[in-house]
Amino acid sequence: MAADLTTLAAVLKESYVIDMITDELNNSVEAWSEFDSTTLKWEGSDAIMPLRVARNASVSASSNTNTPTAGQQGYLRLVVTAKQVYGTIQITGPAMAAAASQKGSFAIEAAAEMEGLISDFRKKLAQLTFAGGPVIGYVWQPQNAATFGYAGRFADIAVGAGEAVKFVRMDTYATVGVATQLNAISGTSLTLAAPIDATALIGTGVPMAVVVTGNQAVAVDGLNAEPAGFIGNLSAQSHFGIDRTVAGPAGSSTLRSNFRMTDPAAGAGGAALALDDLQNMLANAVTNSGKRFSAFWMSWLQLTSYTTLLQGTSAGNLRVDVKGGGQKADPGFTDFAYANIPIKCSDVCPNGLVFGIEKAGWTRATLSEGHWVDFGQGPIQRVPNKDDGTGTYAMYYDLVCRQPNAQAVLTALSLA
Repeated sequence: MAADLTTLAAVLKESYVIDMITDELNNSVEAWSEFDSTTLKWEGSDAIMPLRVARNASVSASSNTNTPTAGQQGYLRLVVTAKQVYGTIQITGPAMAAAASQKGSFAIEAAAEMEGLISDFRKKLAQLTFAGGPVIGYVWQPQNAATFGYAGRFADIAVGAGEAVKFVRMDTYATVGVATQLNAISGTSLTLAAPIDATALIGTGVPMAVVVTGNQAVAVDGLNAEPAGFIGNLSAQSHFGIDRTVAGPAGSSTLRSNFRMTDPAAGAGGAALALDDLQNMLANAVTNSGKRFSAFWMSWLQLTSYTTLLQGTSAGNLRVDVKGGGQKADPGFTDFAYANIPIKCSDVCPNGLVFGIEKAGWTRATLSEGHWVDFGQGPIQRVPNKDDGTGTYAMYYDLVCRQPNAQAVLTALSLA
């Protein structure tokens, strides 16, 4: 929809009490800014990332006089295809003319609309950092019912009656049961069109990823075309061309991540966060990769659960470092960590999940940074046969996890 004189009336005033637009929107992009953008050598829209997945087996401590038989390293390659993210503005000719002619107008609406779009664009990139792609979240508590506990993407996906989904178990990445129809996602519940026989699924204790696969072509095509976020990188069966369902380096099961589910007996609403959950995530990641997390990522609402662990008699054995003089009583916490690993929060991180992220194992593979599309006519171009101008902001990239076994996901958490 084009911005016109009606929608831009506030920007077109001749005088202002203050000299800026006050933004009432949340534009934080914490997670997105964590990962460095790397310009790779691209062939068209593809780039190759080599990974070492097997050691040279010739290393030996044998007392034999002969040296070991020669061996070699094992490698896989990830084929990364740049995905496109776009944002568009459109402004009517009369609105542009009014701004240009108004003396004292502090910003023409073209600039206001362009700057606002870039802010909105970055917010979308922050959302995609967690939940880009067709893997939309996780379910637990399989039972002979149509409702599962759910944590993952919600507000910005089109889900309705007839949407086809499949479940993937996160210990083997194998598809379980058969594709079924998803009717709705509401809060922490995912509702299917009909009950699923629990015998076709898995026992308690193993989370399942939810993958959108069918029927509503627009929604599915849109999800498949998105850059991959944390959930997609760690849970998709195919990781940039490598089949995770196949055992051994060739497949490769070496590119599987670490998953833990809270107490499955707590019900579909999830269980409270416990310290042994965080410790288990860390232990599994270190065992499989030799690396510690750079940070735990969770929603601000989920942080409330962790704050509870630092208070009361149950936290008597925890060490809390107190700095500065005791001149005032302040019972709150500002900096959070577990095992000296910082806890970071984002308002776009799905509720009910905690991610253990080792930052060095990720690359934001960038074909082109954010830019206004310009075909030699400037960023604002005439709309054919209309008295409107339009501009498109774009970025071509994908977020790639190069070491999934150094990452972890904790699911089935409640916000209590």
